[in-house]
Amino acid sequence: MVCTHAIAWLSLSKYFILQSMAALIARTASCPQGYFSRSFLSKRKSTSHSRYFSRKQERPIPSRFWSPVYSLNHFTSMSASSTAKTALVVWLHGLGDTGAGWADLQNMLGPKLPHVKWVFPDAPTQSVTCNGMMQMPSWFDLPTIPLRPGCAEDVEAFQYAVKSVQKLLKKEIESAGVEPSKVVIGGFSQGGALATEALLQYPEKLAGGVNLSGWLVDPANLPSRINAANKDTGVLWGHGDVDPTVWYTCHTEGVKQLKAAGISVESHTYEDMGHSACDREFQEVLMWLSQRIPDN
Repeated sequence: MVCTHAIAWLSLSKYFILQSMAALIARTASCPQGYFSRSFLSKRKSTSHSRYFSRKQERPIPSRFWSPVYSLNHFTSMSASSTAKTALVVWLHGLGDTGAGWADLQNMLGPKLPHVKWVFPDAPTQSVTCNGMMQMPSWFDLPTIPLRPGCAEDVEAFQYAVKSVQKLLKKEIESAGVEPSKVVIGGFSQGGALATEALLQYPEKLAGGVNLSGWLVDPANLPSRINAANKDTGVLWGHGDVDPTVWYTCHTEGVKQLKAAGISVESHTYEDMGHSACDREFQEVLMWLSQRIPDN
């Protein structure tokens, strides 16, 4: 009896240890390193937006039985100067992160782009299949990780997220009072995948999209989903060649698929970089933004 209880206790302890490790791996794998540590953001300002969706999951439910419901009412939207804002960048974070985790991007690039308003929305908290149905910030469900070409996808949940982010984008454009042609949507990892699709399906022409360490969801059907308004809109795509979370082949294959669909892509590979970002990548993002949304 003692032996049986000891074995059961050890098994339970192992379970909780593995769950904790999974949460930590998800957090570190999906969050950029270095400048984007959340410790840099203790003094950030937040604005509250009306909810697009209201329900939050109370228990793990397989994604095929539910549609993810968003509560996009917490944003980090910061202005570094009093310069009139004539352009807008909406940036989507990765799995397990928050908008605050990338808000320091404005501190790095904002001084060179004082005319740009930056918005960093938070994903809803929901169960994620690839992490044992644990709840965490996630734009849509991921059946498997690492991501690689041809892996399992929840296309329905992804398209639901696309529609939700497009509603957000429309509201932000109206709030900022800028022309859609002066708007860029970008993101990292899961956020990059979502930003690219939201751009290509958007009914008004935007300035472009940025995909850092992301991928294409359901690429075989991508051409039929592209809105004519953004057929000629460009995408900047950067990726590390040793990424263990979103395989580099997602980048190489994705760039080919976008170009085959008639989309202009500026592609950058960063040697020996994993699922992260680097100074050279940020500089190339800055140059690309300066060309796409100049101050004029």
